Amino acid sequence: MVIFGASGDLTKRKLVPALYNLALSRLLGPGSCVVGFARAAKTDAEFRDEQRAATASHSRRRPLDPAVWNDFAQGLAYVSGQYDDPASYARLRER
Repeated sequence: MVIFGASGDLTKRKLVPALYNLALSRLLGPGSCVVGFARAAKTDAEFRDEQRAATASHSRRRPLDPAVWNDFAQGLAYVSGQYDDPASYARLRER
Protein backbone atom coordinates (compact mmCIF):
# COMPACT_ATOMS: atom_id res chain seq x y z
CA MET A 1 0.00 0.00 0.00
CA VAL A 2 1.25 3.50 -0.78
CA ILE A 3 0.21 6.57 1.17
CA PHE A 4 0.73 9.74 -0.85
CA GLY A 5 1.32 12.81 1.29
CA ALA A 6 2.63 10.61 4.07
CA SER A 7 4.27 13.44 5.97
CA GLY A 8 0.91 15.09 6.54
CA ASP A 9 -1.56 15.25 9.38
CA LEU A 10 -4.07 12.77 7.91
CA THR A 11 -1.43 10.04 7.88
CA LYS A 12 -0.37 10.73 11.47
CA ARG A 13 -3.82 11.16 12.99
CA LYS A 14 -5.92 8.68 11.01
CA LEU A 15 -4.30 6.42 8.43
CA VAL A 16 -1.37 4.83 10.28
CA PRO A 17 -3.26 4.54 13.59
CA ALA A 18 -6.10 2.79 11.73
CA LEU A 19 -3.65 0.40 10.06
CA TYR A 20 -2.00 -0.29 13.42
CA ASN A 21 -5.42 -1.08 14.90
CA LEU A 22 -6.03 -3.54 12.06
CA ALA A 23 -2.70 -5.18 12.88
CA LEU A 24 -3.62 -5.24 16.56
CA SER A 25 -6.89 -7.02 15.69
CA ARG A 26 -4.99 -9.40 13.43
CA LEU A 27 -6.90 -8.10 10.40
CA LEU A 28 -3.84 -6.85 8.54
CA GLY A 29 -2.10 -9.62 6.66
CA PRO A 30 1.33 -10.71 7.83
CA GLY A 31 4.11 -9.15 5.80
CA SER A 32 1.96 -6.16 4.83
CA CYS A 33 3.95 -3.23 3.56
CA VAL A 34 3.02 0.44 3.78
CA VAL A 35 5.19 2.87 1.85
CA GLY A 36 4.84 6.55 2.63
CA PHE A 37 5.54 8.95 -0.23
CA ALA A 38 5.97 12.71 0.25
CA ARG A 39 8.25 15.61 -0.59
CA ALA A 40 9.95 15.84 2.80
CA ALA A 41 13.31 14.11 2.97
CA LYS A 42 13.52 11.51 5.75
CA THR A 43 14.74 8.00 6.36
CA ASP A 44 12.64 4.91 6.98
CA ALA A 45 13.68 5.07 10.65
CA GLU A 46 12.61 8.71 10.97
CA PHE A 47 9.28 7.92 9.34
CA ARG A 48 8.72 4.97 11.68
CA ASP A 49 9.61 7.05 14.74
CA GLU A 50 7.21 9.83 13.71
CA GLN A 51 4.43 7.35 13.06
CA ARG A 52 4.99 5.56 16.36
CA ALA A 53 4.71 8.81 18.31
CA ALA A 54 1.62 9.86 16.36
CA THR A 55 -0.03 6.46 16.74
CA ALA A 56 0.67 6.46 20.47
CA SER A 57 -1.18 9.79 20.66
CA HIS A 58 -4.03 9.17 18.21
CA SER A 59 -4.83 5.46 18.23
CA ARG A 60 -8.19 4.59 19.74
CA ARG A 61 -6.51 1.64 21.45
CA ARG A 62 -3.81 2.74 23.85
CA PRO A 63 -1.19 2.14 25.02
CA LEU A 64 0.62 0.69 22.03
CA ASP A 65 1.41 -3.00 22.18
CA PRO A 66 5.21 -3.03 21.65
CA ALA A 67 5.28 -6.45 19.97
CA VAL A 68 2.45 -5.59 17.56
CA TRP A 69 3.96 -2.18 16.81
CA ASN A 70 7.40 -3.69 16.10
CA ASP A 71 5.91 -6.25 13.70
CA PHE A 72 3.79 -3.58 12.01
CA ALA A 73 6.70 -1.10 11.80
CA GLN A 74 8.87 -3.61 9.96
CA GLY A 75 6.54 -3.07 7.01
CA LEU A 76 6.73 0.74 7.13
CA ALA A 77 8.97 2.42 4.58
CA TYR A 78 9.35 5.89 3.13
CA VAL A 79 10.26 7.36 -0.25
CA SER A 80 10.72 11.08 -0.77
CA GLY A 81 10.07 12.70 -4.10
CA GLN A 82 8.25 15.33 -6.08
CA TYR A 83 4.76 14.59 -7.33
CA ASP A 84 5.54 15.93 -10.80
CA ASP A 85 8.86 14.07 -11.20
CA PRO A 86 8.80 10.77 -13.12
CA ALA A 87 12.09 9.72 -11.46
CA SER A 88 10.38 9.92 -8.06
CA TYR A 89 7.77 7.42 -9.21
CA ALA A 90 10.52 5.18 -10.57
CA ARG A 91 12.15 5.16 -7.10
CA LEU A 92 8.77 4.42 -5.55
CA ARG A 93 8.21 1.53 -7.97
CA GLU A 94 11.67 0.10 -7.16
CA ARG A 95 10.93 0.29 -3.45
